[in-house]
Amino acid sequence: MPIFLPAPMPVRPADGKGFNRLSLNAHMWPGESQCALLPRSYATLFESLDTRRARGGGFGTCARPEGLCGECPVLTHPPRRSVSFSANRVLVRIETSYSDGAALRAGPVTQLWMTDRPHSADYRQVGQLWTWPELSRLEGWELGRRHRDEVGEGFWMERSSYVPAPHVEIRSRAVGTESGTQCSPAAPGRA
Repeated sequence: MPIFLPAPMPVRPADGKGFNRLSLNAHMWPGESQCALLPRSYATLFESLDTRRARGGGFGTCARPEGLCGECPVLTHPPRRSVSFSANRVLVRIETSYSDGAALRAGPVTQLWMTDRPHSADYRQVGQLWTWPELSRLEGWELGRRHRDEVGEGFWMERSSYVPAPHVEIRSRAVGTESGTQCSPAAPGRA
């Protein structure tokens, strides 16, 4: 699966005489190689979950511009963060702002707030601050649909059916007791 997205090569106009046309968007491409594991939006987060869909634009800058993905710190970084909410479905609110005095090329500053109270306007007090790369490496959760309401925009993350919620104990006669992600066989005489 492609992870390294090389910078596009400049193309010459159809007339073959060089760059003689004025275009405002001719200078908008950052011009650097990108990594498909560093999303910056909902669309690129969707593409980073299966990088065969990934195409240049919208991702973070590659840490190894030579394309040496085997020793890249982004690829080898283990997923360490877990969701502490017990809900099966959480809402990730997207807050986008621009810095004061931003020029034409200034990029947006995005903050992601994960909350288990989707209708609450005070999601900053009850939610957790996340980043796009942390969400792309989150295990046990699937990307859901986009969401927009009077509070703002966001998207849903849904717990996979094979991962139990934290602080939940599951009892089964066949397997035993499963607490979190640890499973032990059932004791004799107990079920």
